[in-house]
Amino acid sequence: ERMGSPKYVMAPMVQGSELPFRMLCRRYGTQLCYTPMWDAARMVSEPPYAAAVIKDASCKADRPLIMQFHATNGQDLLAAAKRVAKYVDAVDLNLGCPQTCAAVGGYGAYLMYQLSTVRKIFRDAVAESPVPLTAKIRIFEDEARTVAYAKMLEECGVQMLAVHGRTLEDYCSLEPADLAMIRAVKEAVQIQVL
Repeated sequence: ERMGSPKYVMAPMVQGSELPFRMLCRRYGTQLCYTPMWDAARMVSEPPYAAAVIKDASCKADRPLIMQFHATNGQDLLAAAKRVAKYVDAVDLNLGCPQTCAAVGGYGAYLMYQLSTVRKIFRDAVAESPVPLTAKIRIFEDEARTVAYAKMLEECGVQMLAVHGRTLEDYCSLEPADLAMIRAVKEAVQIQVL
């Protein structure tokens, strides 16, 4: 409800979806933007970092806006959501990042093989979050496993899913996204799917 029904959405991009680029995209019709992926733990422990993140989201014309974080626990995700709530319309947990930093840090797409951890992150954060929590995910090779993943996130209170139609192993692939898998997720859940 906070975000309406956007048709044109700008996905989060590493070092590419900061405020100036988001505003340029909005000028050409983008209706919903994501921030770059930020570190939820650093929002809690590093005030200068938190100030820079908030500054990137403080333009009133840059709405609706989803702020994306990576986190390995619900306490950090919840604390980050509370810090940015008045500047954004939702907070997204990136469960799709395939980069080496995510592998080393144990976040992003590498959490898709630790579903009990993902479940706990959302169970610890959803009830007290002042803004809706969303998730960006990658797919498994198996449709049933992908659909079960999406349903589990919905059951945990995730309000919207952005489905990157590639597997973790497709990290550098130039092949098209698996649109049939995205359709299967969309048909299986009641929440909005991008």
